[in-house]
Amino acid sequence: MTAFDRFDLVDARVSAALEELGAATRPDYINDVLQVTAARRQRPRWTFLERLLPMDTTMRRPIGLRGVPPGLLIALVFLLIAMIGAALFVGSRQTLAPFGPAANGKVLYVANGDLYIRDGLEAQGKLVVSLPGDQFAPTWSPTGEWFAFISTTSDGDQVFVARADGSDVHQVAPIPPTGNAQAAWRPDGLAIAFIYDVKGFPKLSMAFVDGSPTQVIDLGYDAPRELAWRPPNGGELLLGVIKPGAKVDYITIRPDGTGRRDFNLPSEQLMGTNWNNPGAAYSPDGSRIAYNQVTPGGDRRSGPFQIHVMNADGTGDVALPRTDVSVSDSWPVFSPDGRWILVNRYRPGEDPRRAWLAVMPSDGSAPARDIGPKFKADNEIQLAKSWSPDGTRVQVFQGEDYGAVSIDPETGNYEVLDWATDLPDIQRTIR
Repeated sequence: MTAFDRFDLVDARVSAALEELGAATRPDYINDVLQVTAARRQRPRWTFLERLLPMDTTMRRPIGLRGVPPGLLIALVFLLIAMIGAALFVGSRQTLAPFGPAANGKVLYVANGDLYIRDGLEAQGKLVVSLPGDQFAPTWSPTGEWFAFISTTSDGDQVFVARADGSDVHQVAPIPPTGNAQAAWRPDGLAIAFIYDVKGFPKLSMAFVDGSPTQVIDLGYDAPRELAWRPPNGGELLLGVIKPGAKVDYITIRPDGTGRRDFNLPSEQLMGTNWNNPGAAYSPDGSRIAYNQVTPGGDRRSGPFQIHVMNADGTGDVALPRTDVSVSDSWPVFSPDGRWILVNRYRPGEDPRRAWLAVMPSDGSAPARDIGPKFKADNEIQLAKSWSPDGTRVQVFQGEDYGAVSIDPETGNYEVLDWATDLPDIQRTIR
């Protein structure tokens, strides 16, 4: 059986699971819900610890060994030493931390609709996946054993996964032609949480890399619009939801849908449900959440946004300082060490290069500092961005201007990655 033979089987399981939902009720606020979209990439990380089988090293001399030849006894001793050494090696092996700084691994990227891997930004690329249509949005799993990507053809968009070497390519979920669609790897790298429309209404579901049936997590009449896994162990999902009455809020739930807790944040809707308190991101230790909020006095057309940080339970909300009240700071991403927040910046006006990136201290001790070039953009969400695992580089992509760019967050210097036609993703490895 080839990887392509598995597509229809997985699709059938996904479709069957979704059909069990029955006819979706369309609440009064469906028009608001159908306008929701988001432009966030989350990088949740954790992994299971390896287990070491116990070994009893206390030896009693068996009576039967008296007749064993000395050469065989020596061989047995060396074998025992080798077994103990192997056990100690396994026990001492490092495991990849789920969040926080890590070493930079292989670079996964798109070139002319196909997927490539290279050992570093300066290395040569190697083709790993080429399918009919165009591939985009490649993302490493938290463990680095798999990667996911979207394949688009005339028949629509599909989410595929493949092993790190490009083998075992198979579909895990379809993406509707219209509506909201988001995805985030589960921290163990064995499943992906999705938000996409089912019969015109956003639903939260979990698709599995082994092809198990997709699980749908019921949120009642609340419409999910964004999601993130909470560090350090991924025991909770943070969801941005639109509640009845078009109230926008954040909730946390366990992966099985239980243990729900609502934040009950103010929902003033200065710019409608699309832009009301969006862009939530956890700090690497899971203790804080950064998100956007329209500045008090802002207008429905241009905001501007300001970065807020709150405790993981929704308390202690504070607005981080800004350098220019006419500039939006939005879509925060914590650095791997949690000390910095990477943000999109945007200034409405006549200048076509009105979007760029900045970094700010996560403790609010100073305003944001601009880095990299300015991009042509109609809005701030056109800049897709990420940190390298070791925190020494920032990647950004804007397809209508520079394309892919790598930036030094300390100096602001940058280089254009002319070999990539989408945002590259760098694999996390052990330091």
